[in-house]
Amino acid sequence: CHKGVKRAISWWDESLISVDSRALGVRALRREAGAFAGHNYDVETAKEATAYLNACVDVVNVEMAAQLEREPQPIRIPRPESFEVQCLIEHHLDEDERWAPLRSLLHGWDRDLRVVRHQGGGAIWYDLAVSHTLDRVFILDASFVLRELARADTTVRELPHLGGERLAALKRYDDLAVYRLSLPGGRHSMTHRFETKGKAKWIALLVDTIAAIPKDEGVILFTFKPRKGGPDFGAEIKRALTAKGIANDPKRARVQDHSGRMMPRFAWLTFGQETSLSEHSYCKNVIFVGLLHREALQVAGEWLGQKRDLWADLSGGVIPQIEAGERDHVFYQGLSRGFSRTCSSGKAGASKVWLIHNDKQMEQRLEKVLPGAQWHEWQAPWMADKPSAILSDPLVGRIASVLRNLPAKTEKVSIREIKLRAGAQEVPRKTWQTRLDAALRKSRWKAEGQSVIRNGAPS
Repeated sequence: CHKGVKRAISWWDESLISVDSRALGVRALRREAGAFAGHNYDVETAKEATAYLNACVDVVNVEMAAQLEREPQPIRIPRPESFEVQCLIEHHLDEDERWAPLRSLLHGWDRDLRVVRHQGGGAIWYDLAVSHTLDRVFILDASFVLRELARADTTVRELPHLGGERLAALKRYDDLAVYRLSLPGGRHSMTHRFETKGKAKWIALLVDTIAAIPKDEGVILFTFKPRKGGPDFGAEIKRALTAKGIANDPKRARVQDHSGRMMPRFAWLTFGQETSLSEHSYCKNVIFVGLLHREALQVAGEWLGQKRDLWADLSGGVIPQIEAGERDHVFYQGLSRGFSRTCSSGKAGASKVWLIHNDKQMEQRLEKVLPGAQWHEWQAPWMADKPSAILSDPLVGRIASVLRNLPAKTEKVSIREIKLRAGAQEVPRKTWQTRLDAALRKSRWKAEGQSVIRNGAPS
């Protein structure tokens, strides 16, 4: 209401997720139970706290075992009998985000929870975060066609003439080049790479990629927020850029924006900042140092909350679909902080994006919102010629598609023409040759000089 009068309509920018979800993962609770021993707490109280957390795990495990023979039933996590144990758990909340499961525990006492058998299992529930009295809302959400979470709310509908896919068709991304390094890119994987002996080669890959970008172009880098005891991804990259002489002071390097103003060349963002920002739209390059993977149990709880049904069916791969939609949302919104958010004559601003992520289906799903985008392999020098890397390279599929779609009467085509149609003009010569050879081995074609000719049945 405004001055006692109900608004005719409210405007909501970005996805409308109207619930807060919490999760108690079995693996995380076990980890927390063992963590008390490493702190200077009263020994007896710490033992009681450990026993209490293990008892919580047992409650969840009993329900998971029972679900092998019946449908899910609600469980309840009791409060600790000891006030000292409750205080000890609450004290952990002041430590750091590693104690997130304990935060959830404080909100889960004495209420019905649902146990889900996914990734080790856990208990989930949700609370309303947006009042149901807000019943006339116009939502501006570019990610709606990607996010299962947003689409799960049955009270939200697309306007027939302004649906997400219709809007996406109004803007083409033919000048957007996406370079994907097909390796796991979640926090755990990236942390491992930045903490082991191989760290130098990963930082070198990022620095060399930045070094190849024209110095008058802005660069956005998305990294994970540093955690206590873990690597500071942004700081590591900044130091390497300085040591390499690419930027004596990455914080002070400047480039011109659209209007000629001098702006920071580098925009250092962390996951969580991928929406709303528009001040970096002059940056023609976006680098994702990994990709945020939201916790599976939490997003499952949000999906149930969006449906207002804690017991809705989660079978049939629902949770992996939700997770994929969340990763797609983060990537799409993140790259849209850069120059591609601009539009001229129905085309997004020419941009380049680099991503470390191993989901081969991502390109197909994002075609809904990035029509015309050109996807390429981002090569790490030490893995470019591995057989598995060659066969999984999207370029091999694009070459095969070009050959497959040639007219039946075509008996010969130049390799230059194939390269052009596959959008591989910038691919290094050696890389192109290995990918062409791989595609030919699975086709009815063979190389002959600077052309390929039909060659009967594929191998």
